[in-house]
Amino acid sequence: MQIRLATVQDADQCASIYAPFVTDSWVSFESTPPDVTEMGRRIERTLASHE
Repeated sequence: MQIRLATVQDADQCASIYAPFVTDSWVSFESTPPDVTEMGRRIERTLASHE
């Protein structure tokens, strides 16, 4: 197994993994799951400030 940082190209998969936590649980404070474009923005912002 290899663990790596997410990239913008991973936005679709990350959005798919995160969506059930938004819609089916109380884990997130969000009420609508972010779409692929928004998830890509979040990944870009995080990489810019944490790499």
